[in-house]
Amino acid sequence: MYCLSSKFNDIGGIQGNRLRQCFPPRITVRIFVVLTMSLLLLCLLVEQADAKETKVKVIASIFPAFDFARVVGGSRVELRQLLPPGVEAHGFAPTPRDIIQINQADLFFYTGAIMEPRMAKLLRSLDGEVRVVDLSQGLLPTEKKPHDHHGIDPHVWLDPIKAQAMVEMIVSSFIQIDPEHTNEYRNRADTYLLQLADLDRKIRTGLANCQQHIIISGGHFAFGHFIKRYHLQAVSAYPGFSADGKPSPKGITSLLKTMESTGATAVFHEELLTPKVARIIVEESGAKLLLLHAAHNVSRQDMAAGVSYIAIMEENLQRLRVGLLCQ
Repeated sequence: MYCLSSKFNDIGGIQGNRLRQCFPPRITVRIFVVLTMSLLLLCLLVEQADAKETKVKVIASIFPAFDFARVVGGSRVELRQLLPPGVEAHGFAPTPRDIIQINQADLFFYTGAIMEPRMAKLLRSLDGEVRVVDLSQGLLPTEKKPHDHHGIDPHVWLDPIKAQAMVEMIVSSFIQIDPEHTNEYRNRADTYLLQLADLDRKIRTGLANCQQHIIISGGHFAFGHFIKRYHLQAVSAYPGFSADGKPSPKGITSLLKTMESTGATAVFHEELLTPKVARIIVEESGAKLLLLHAAHNVSRQDMAAGVSYIAIMEENLQRLRVGLLCQ
């Protein structure tokens, strides 16, 4: 016989009485079986709940793709940026571990073969079921225009309107992979698209009344799509948009002459690289040195702080207003 006893208070509040109840062995076994089955059922329900909460595994090659996917995916995705924070984008080469992780992902976002030639070559060797999405698709000219000596600018994300198109590609990819949560992805994307439209409006307004309209760049210039959108011009010490371009004494001399003829008072430099050439130009001209962040990547500190594409672009706007003498 198995017995249970417990203290209780009677109606009058007198303590010390005990309730004693005994069960035959068969009933005791039944109780044990019921408790065991209940525990197993609970574990099964927890496992099913976990399975339902499985996240979409996403890898984004560089920061703009990462940040757009972070906003649209929210808590539904497990997201990683392939390019380590603080590393300059153009010289990065994926490791064997990176290739394995891409193969194991559900989605891989990158910004096209022109921007990432090494990545484009690597992707041809993938043997997993990962869906690869080129976020530059439809946003670049199919061929160079006549007399275009600068080449194709692959930095499409620096135009907020083209950034909207990239976001649309991302939300469509999430919905195809995870249709059960379509409304979540669509709602986040729609909210973000409005924020990008507001960014475009701020830039148009902020650069509408400037004394200068030529951006003087002392580094690799990435803002071809940006200056076309906002009716600006640019002169760089480096030829074209390629990261492999090298400055020449002739190019620097020409840039200094442009500064003198236009009255330019600022030289802009790129992120995550020591601005050696820009500093030479500043020393020769007496101009101020300002950062123009192309958002290829961010520092470890900025990544940890959760810096965003929109925040970077708004800071660019403020520095452009200073450098172009805007009112």
